[in-house]
Amino acid sequence: MAANDPAKLTDAKLLDRASFTAEQFAGSKEDEHTSYQWLPSIDWNIKFYGGHVQRVGKGWSAPLESHIGFEVLQVLDGQQITTIYGEQLELGKGDIIIIPSGIEHLNRCEYEHGLTYFCAHFHIDDPLFRIQLLRQQLIYHSGTELNKQLQEIISKWLSMFKPEQAYTSTDHFQLQMVLFELCVALTRLAGQSGANDGSQPLTSTAIHYAKMIAERLKLYFNQHAASQQRSSLADLKVEALIESLGISSGYGLEVFRSVYGISPRKYLSELKLHEAKVLIQQAHLSLTDIAEQLGYSHLSHFSRQFKRWTGISPLEYRKQLLK
Repeated sequence: MAANDPAKLTDAKLLDRASFTAEQFAGSKEDEHTSYQWLPSIDWNIKFYGGHVQRVGKGWSAPLESHIGFEVLQVLDGQQITTIYGEQLELGKGDIIIIPSGIEHLNRCEYEHGLTYFCAHFHIDDPLFRIQLLRQQLIYHSGTELNKQLQEIISKWLSMFKPEQAYTSTDHFQLQMVLFELCVALTRLAGQSGANDGSQPLTSTAIHYAKMIAERLKLYFNQHAASQQRSSLADLKVEALIESLGISSGYGLEVFRSVYGISPRKYLSELKLHEAKVLIQQAHLSLTDIAEQLGYSHLSHFSRQFKRWTGISPLEYRKQLLK
């Protein structure tokens, strides 16, 4: 038997090797209580809501909407007009737009030869990440270095479409890996651009409480949806929820709006609207089934609320998706 056969190492030798590896980081024995390196704990909820490529003609328009997550869209061919806060942004072939969560926007095509685009949505509940995206540019025009960096990442998603084939667990992990790569690139681009809107930086305490409020709201929504309660989300006392965290409701409302750009009540509505849109995209579900899953006693109640949110009925929204 070879003395250094890895399969036959004794426990003592394994410990010796572990100690040697640790000493590479910690230094000498004399320094072992003063030299310390660490990696941070990460507790994020990260979701990839999928992506799609669509070809549309002149006159096409998506509903005015905002998302609980982020939207990344690249024009593959043609031209698109995106309206945000009343400003019309023109995108041509190769241009990329990143729309942060909570931002109302309207996408449409007025180009004679139509439009082909790729679009994906994702959510990361890290307030700092959201703040970084809010404070940097929305459009990365084709031909720029920043656009090139993002195109290289998005092209990986484009290569992963599998028409008429089921996606495997490996595919899911690879999709998530590309999402992580995109997020790393966006945070680095934020640092490169040095964007500064003149606002005061938020303290870590403010960000912490804003995230805690968001987590409580999501927990309430998920419990509400899972039990299919008939009670309205309006029954939730947001001020009481905030005060349960040991802070005043006024302070909580202020820091939440500073981080997320919307009120807690609006955030809760966005959660419900997003869930409604996800369910509507599932063609096998009837609108009555969807209304029941969201806690509405009648389809008409759900339809009225959805129209308040989007300006169109659930049926019209489903028809637009199928165009």
